[in-house]
Amino acid sequence: MKQFALITGASQGLGKYFALELDGQKINTILVSLPGENLEKVSEACKDLGVDSYYFETDLRKKKNIIKLGKTKKVLEKEIEIPIDENIDISQIFS
Repeated sequence: MKQFALITGASQGLGKYFALELDGQKINTILVSLPGENLEKVSEACKDLGVDSYYFETDLRKKKNIIKLGKTKKVLEKEIEIPIDENIDISQIFS
């Protein structure tokens, strides 16, 4: 099974940098960012580096969206080895 990195905030800044850097090291990615932030372009740039890259535009500040992402077939089928959280205060999710 291929290994993947799950990166939030992947459309810009450090999240985008991590996505492109990991893909440059031949690590596959699952990218997550808010809707309307051109995440598809980042995913395509990753694919151009020769790896698998999937993207999801959603607001992970909402618990229902986290659950929905976790149940998505493309996520369930992947072995996520490297989680990189760029935007979320995890303590807020379970309060």
